[in-house]
Amino acid sequence: MLYIRDPYTGEMRDQLEYHCRGEAHVARPLKPEDVTDIEWGDYLFFFTNTKGIHFERWVNASGHRKWFNAIRNTVTDEFLATYRPDEDVVKIIKELNIDIKDIKSPHVLAKLGVKSNIAEKTIAKKTIAKKTIAKKTAKKTVAKQSTAKTTVETTAEKTV
Repeated sequence: MLYIRDPYTGEMRDQLEYHCRGEAHVARPLKPEDVTDIEWGDYLFFFTNTKGIHFERWVNASGHRKWFNAIRNTVTDEFLATYRPDEDVVKIIKELNIDIKDIKSPHVLAKLGVKSNIAEKTIAKKTIAKKTIAKKTAKKTVAKQSTAKTTVETTAEKTV
């Protein structure tokens, strides 16, 4: 059983009271109505899911229902820290003496002002995914147009 320190109460509580809701420090698009479906899908579904130190969003689901962030080692399942969203993650990283090379989250690295291969690889993966989706969408569109054209031709032949 895991115990999580609640950053609002300071108590160590059973993990069953909490739910992990994904990667922390991912910026929500400022104007969701202006982003493409692919960009919105990237925001909702693409996460780094790294082995090692990971930054996560958690919510107390059965108590005060407040959100907080956690730094967790996914290899050992150890919680290194929990903190409120309004707290400075850079300061917390420095206090914990976490080596920057151990941080895999491109969002946190950006907050630290570090350019990384991980961020570039994440962008490259998203670009490949976007191109794949675009190709599949184009093929479906062509197939639909072809089917519609055949249906019109068949209907025209029947009426003649």
